[in-house]
Amino acid sequence: MLQSNSTRHLKTIALAFILLAALAAPGAEKLFTDSIRPVFEKSCLPCHGPQNKSAGLDLSTRDGLLRGGARGAAVVPGDPKASLLYKLVAQEAEPHMPYKSDPLPKETIDRIAEWIKAGAPYEENADAGVALFREHVRTLLEGNCVKCHNSQLKRSGLDLSTHETLLRGGDTGPVVVPGDAKSSVLYKRVSHLEQPAMPFGGQKLPDAAIAQIADWINAGAPYDAPLAAGKAQLTHWAFKRPARPPVPEVQNRSWVRNPIDAFVAAEHGKRGLKPLASADRRTLLRRVYLDLVGLPPTPAEMNVFLADNSKDAYEKVVDKLLASPRYGERWGRHWMDIWRYSDWYGWRAQNQVRYSQRHIWHWRDWIIESVNKDKGYDEMIVEMLAGDELAPTNPDVTRATGYLARNWYMFDRNVWLKDTVDYTAMAFLGLTVKCARCHAHKYDPITHEDYYRLRAFFEPYDVRTDRVPGQADLKKDGIPRVYDAHAETPTYRFVRGADTDPDTEHPLTPAIPAFFGNAELKITPETLPLDVYYPDSRPFVHQDLIAAAKGDIEKSETELKKAQEELEKAKLQLSQPAAPAPAAAGGGNRSIPASSPDDKALDGVLKAQAGLALKQKELASARAALPAIEARVAAEEAKYAAKPPANLEELESAALKSERHANVLKAEENLLRAQQELSAAKPESETYDKEAVKKLARRGPSSRLLPKRWSHRTPTHPSAKFIRIRAPDGDWPWRAGSPTSRIR
Repeated sequence: MLQSNSTRHLKTIALAFILLAALAAPGAEKLFTDSIRPVFEKSCLPCHGPQNKSAGLDLSTRDGLLRGGARGAAVVPGDPKASLLYKLVAQEAEPHMPYKSDPLPKETIDRIAEWIKAGAPYEENADAGVALFREHVRTLLEGNCVKCHNSQLKRSGLDLSTHETLLRGGDTGPVVVPGDAKSSVLYKRVSHLEQPAMPFGGQKLPDAAIAQIADWINAGAPYDAPLAAGKAQLTHWAFKRPARPPVPEVQNRSWVRNPIDAFVAAEHGKRGLKPLASADRRTLLRRVYLDLVGLPPTPAEMNVFLADNSKDAYEKVVDKLLASPRYGERWGRHWMDIWRYSDWYGWRAQNQVRYSQRHIWHWRDWIIESVNKDKGYDEMIVEMLAGDELAPTNPDVTRATGYLARNWYMFDRNVWLKDTVDYTAMAFLGLTVKCARCHAHKYDPITHEDYYRLRAFFEPYDVRTDRVPGQADLKKDGIPRVYDAHAETPTYRFVRGADTDPDTEHPLTPAIPAFFGNAELKITPETLPLDVYYPDSRPFVHQDLIAAAKGDIEKSETELKKAQEELEKAKLQLSQPAAPAPAAAGGGNRSIPASSPDDKALDGVLKAQAGLALKQKELASARAALPAIEARVAAEEAKYAAKPPANLEELESAALKSERHANVLKAEENLLRAQQELSAAKPESETYDKEAVKKLARRGPSSRLLPKRWSHRTPTHPSAKFIRIRAPDGDWPWRAGSPTSRIR
């Protein structure tokens, strides 16, 4: 087979490293023990040891040295000048090492260079350690440890399968300190010096075996090859492939009408039971109606069935009920319970969604329609979990992803994804995997890592609502669906299930639980069309938004005209002579004065004026919104055109300017509305001096029942705390009770 020059070059380099390590000078290991290791222990390992690993570098083992850290390999065996370690201690590169300490003596730096040139070997007893592992330790670990601490199970996050995972340790930190057995957790646990003692729940290992493990750790805890964990045997019936059993032979053959009856009849025979007589036709019809559509038959339907003496009368009723829309409604409820259908829940007063999604009923309808169409269960699962990828432009399919949208939770993304993983496993696997969020499952074959690899499938997804034709307002209708918002988001295993302690050093990729066989997954990116990743670019959305804006203008004009008419009516009412107000009955001989007709008429005028001011703001806002939408549509169509026009920047600038103007007017409208609502909630004594207003209203000519100009803290009335009303002669009556109150 032909190889490229670059491939041959890489293989040559790799071979050179291997040969350098194998052909290291005979005294190189002694050089490490006598000269290099003391320097490492004093100046390097406090920061770059198995526990700290500053910048990801662990110099306690040769594997860690060669693996390197955040800046790559620490040494290039055989080439000191190319080795980062040498450059840093020789102060040829930043940061100088030892960090913030005095430089190493030149003799020590030369020794490090000599050691690297010799292949950078570690302990002189490394070969003895490998032999010890091969002859004794491997058997001990495979027989007593790796059953629980392997790449699949990882009890307490510990995997002993390889040397690298051994050094990585578990949830509580490193388990071995190469070269120091007495400081190693592994040795303490198998010696029963620390709890929980190992093997967990078993007998303590013989003293000779413990001594061999100690010698192996002191020799650097080397491996010659990964450990064999063996494959877990799945003995529970639920994890075995279903096999069709043979139909049993029975004595009561006359009772058997289909294979299922044969199994029932066989159990009758074993238990000495006799079947009941067949149900009468009335009972039979009620049963099938209640079973298939959830409603009893009507008297007319019952009479038709009783009058039908054909052999297939019952089959015809069954076919009719299966074709009825009520069938999907009846049995759709069953699946909706399993799949946790729920309308949105939240703070309704503020229209804030906290759980599920608005218009999730689109998913409900999809369930009912799928049942009525006799859609395959496997097809339903695929559409619910991946409809956004299966048919991203088909809303009849994407609405199925409401299954995932329903899990949306406003306050905590991790709770949202936890529910997604947990209930997906329960709904489609028949398994409760919640335990594996914190540790490997105690009973079912689900590991801690399996749980988070399953979560990795859902990590990128988010929820949005797509508009539907004919409705521009997403609060009134829309299709809630999922999409991959952050495809590059990594998934981390939460140590002991704590989302505050993610294992960020080892991101996980999506995978099905290992007991399924760990099929190789090939996940590739897909190019989506514009109307999928930017759904509001669809032409009907532009048309609906413009039509809605025009409708808002017409509505505002109508309401403004109505407000003007209300104001004229209120003014006319105020100009009419007022009748004396009767006194309201009070306690004893006392009476309570009622509001005078003048007061009521004046309140009506002020309220009508406030309403008119608000309607004027609403109309101004609506009129500004239309050109803003039209400008934005023009800019977006130009931006996403096959060949964007030369004036694209001008269009985008014009759209931005129009939107800014529309937003300002909308903010003024909202401000005015809020001010009126605030003032309406205050006591009447804090709003205005009613007597002063009535005097001013009477002083001007009849054509001016109220002053033309209102000057107050807010642009509305009757809702300002401080109000000044300018009279025809220019005087200002102030609110009663203020320090400057005066009435002329």
